[in-house]
Amino acid sequence: MIHTSSIPQALKNFLLNKSYSFVGFKVEESLKMLEKDYNLSVGNAIDLTTLATQVLGRDMEESKKAGLEDLCEKVLRKKVAKPKKVEFIGRGINIDKVHYARVNAFISFEIGRTFKSGFFRSLPGFLIRSIS
Repeated sequence: MIHTSSIPQALKNFLLNKSYSFVGFKVEESLKMLEKDYNLSVGNAIDLTTLATQVLGRDMEESKKAGLEDLCEKVLRKKVAKPKKVEFIGRGINIDKVHYARVNAFISFEIGRTFKSGFFRSLPGFLIRSIS
């Protein structure tokens, strides 16, 4: 999006469509950036931090510190190898940023898909927090 002068209306419509869920871990900052920098809103964003709180048995602050890797291991029963430090300051794109974003998106998608399949419906009081 940094190389275009306008955002296609089809993309805006897709992001606003509440029939689609956009799942991520600690996504509030990304949503704020999309709104501020590109005037883009997401109709149905789901933050997995609440999921981590309940699945990992930790409070919200501990869950935020735990990270997506811990949630992946607990929910998907898989270990993930992600670069530990990727510098996101500045608008330039490099292979490390692409790899990091791609891995995060895939893990978030798989966790969301696992949740939707009913795997976590047996947890008492389970609620996934939507951001509006």
